[in-house]
Amino acid sequence: MNKFSRNVQLYKNADPDGSKSVEELSQHLGWSKQMSYYYKYFISELDIEGLELLDKAKSEIDPSLVAAVCVQHNRYKLHLLKNIDRINEAASPFTEIDLLITEVAGTDPLTEITNDYWIEVGNYLTIRRINQHPFTKNAIGFIKNIGFKGYQEMSTNQKKWIIGLIQEDKKRPEDDRFFINEHMIQKGYRNDCATIEKYEPCP
Repeated sequence: MNKFSRNVQLYKNADPDGSKSVEELSQHLGWSKQMSYYYKYFISELDIEGLELLDKAKSEIDPSLVAAVCVQHNRYKLHLLKNIDRINEAASPFTEIDLLITEVAGTDPLTEITNDYWIEVGNYLTIRRINQHPFTKNAIGFIKNIGFKGYQEMSTNQKKWIIGLIQEDKKRPEDDRFFINEHMIQKGYRNDCATIEKYEPCP
């Protein structure tokens, strides 16, 4: 019923460098200006997983509703897309979006990370003999300690500190990351790596 993946591909084929105006896209694709606007500035930014969730929705989803989801913080988007039918069928869809956000706003995705993951990250850094700011020997020891004690047992400042390390790691070249790499995936921490990759602290 829904063809968001197909339409995104049509948009990208029509505007590969993003230079076309909404009016030009409308003429080229035969879409309304409003639909062209939603795809150009919002829907085309979704990843494959998000588009597949929209395509599999039981009901027909209006692009304007998807745009409303797209403007939310990245931390909430996947949760909203997984509940797109609930949003669509609600008496007030935009109120439902707010309600769904409150359901997850108080949870920290990093609590889903297994303790063994943190220990293995520390071991990986030790094996590579990393000792450069901010990944010093003391930092590596603390990362291992998260695994021994549990992330939930960390203080607010300690959690902020590890979040800062994760953000610093994301600035590194993709083939030289510490928290997400082939070693960690081969060790069986694919899901933990995915959680780290998608994690973005709320402002």
